[in-house]
Amino acid sequence: MNEELYNEYCFWNLYQYHQGRKQLGMTELSCLAYAFDGSVPQMGTRPRMAVATVITLSIISIREGFLPDYLDAMLSRIRDISDILDNEERIYYQNDLRTLEVLKHHVPYSVIKTDTSFMSEIDSLTPSSVLNSDIQ
Repeated sequence: MNEELYNEYCFWNLYQYHQGRKQLGMTELSCLAYAFDGSVPQMGTRPRMAVATVITLSIISIREGFLPDYLDAMLSRIRDISDILDNEERIYYQNDLRTLEVLKHHVPYSVIKTDTSFMSEIDSLTPSSVLNSDIQ
């Protein structure tokens, strides 16, 4: 199986989020869940997709002033995936990590409890290849 590039997954998540927002008229939280749900079926077998989804949707939500608990939980569990990315992908990935770090330190946000079924699925949704070794 040939996996798509990290940045392509990022763009896909942005598209899904904006589709929910503009075309379907969903709230920000609903759009995040919509975009996340669109990636869930393949995340377990596609490490780039899993990490791109979590990071991209976290950036979007923190900019909106909140972070859903399921994204917060996954963010704390994923490891640095630079070793599985090519040079171009690594640049996008590292830029996203810097953006996320700056947002987390300078934009006020709160972690919100969502009561979604995602929380019970965190371990099964996160590929073992992208989990922190402390967690496995």
